[in-house]
Amino acid sequence: MKELVNEQELKKFNLCGNILSIHFVLLIALLVPLFIWLIQYAFFPFGFLFILTMYRALKVEKIKKRE
Repeated sequence: MKELVNEQELKKFNLCGNILSIHFVLLIALLVPLFIWLIQYAFFPFGFLFILTMYRALKVEKIKKRE
């Protein structure tokens, strides 16, 4: 039973880690185009992406500390 729970938690951790990686790549890749295209209004979509990425990072850290 314990192995099954650990396997499920490991899958959840891997999924959250992959999503976090995608968010980091998007954050870095969209930084310059957003600020070139939207100038000062780029802070809103970039800020939203940044907050979403940090939320995911905190979620991954909570899962890491539980194990």
